[in-house]
Amino acid sequence: MLRKYEPDPSHVLDWTDLEVDEDASYEERPVRVLDRRDQVLRGKTIPLVKVLWKHHRVEEAIWERELEVREKYPDLNQPQTPKTISPKDKFGNFKKSLCEDTKGLLSLYEASYLLMEDESILEEARDFTAKHLKEWLKKESIDPNLGMLVSHALELPLHWAMPRMKVRWFIDAYERRLDMNAKLLEFAKLDFNMLQAIHQEDLKHASRWWESTGWGKKLPFVRDRVVENYLWSLG
Repeated sequence: MLRKYEPDPSHVLDWTDLEVDEDASYEERPVRVLDRRDQVLRGKTIPLVKVLWKHHRVEEAIWERELEVREKYPDLNQPQTPKTISPKDKFGNFKKSLCEDTKGLLSLYEASYLLMEDESILEEARDFTAKHLKEWLKKESIDPNLGMLVSHALELPLHWAMPRMKVRWFIDAYERRLDMNAKLLEFAKLDFNMLQAIHQEDLKHASRWWESTGWGKKLPFVRDRVVENYLWSLG
């Protein structure tokens, strides 16, 4: 029984002339490099490039070792590395234009609390953003929702608090927004309550175990702080 044919672009034959050798073979030639990534193995990293080959579609591009591709096809173009825009000017100071983006300032302020030892630029970023965020709060006409986030971040940065405790604050803050999504808020509360019930059950078992050991009475120098230790493990 004949059926109606559904057109498929992959069924279209490419009649582009091929340079066939005497033995009826031809060499695949790369067109360009589409992407680049590093493959991390045990003890070494292998740079890879995603190569688009001639007479093949983009979705048929495959990953090749970058070193081998460069050696065999030195003229093949490489993907351009995006330029990094520095937040500082030529004098080494943070650009004043950053102050025009309050959300960006807030994100940079929060990120500064992830600094490692000797990362002086993040220390400078923290001082810079904190100063200008405080100045922004003093303005007469500001977004109340954003102002609430900024005030809370200056009081308690995101990365200095337990994530689940922060979730509770964000739920309360989101509920006060005029443009809040009722369904989204309902799901957030449901998620929080379900996880809270799991923690309460775990804490109940931990407390029973602690009581059964009797260490709190046998060892007077041991602090009876089951709840605090449990919260530390979650943090």
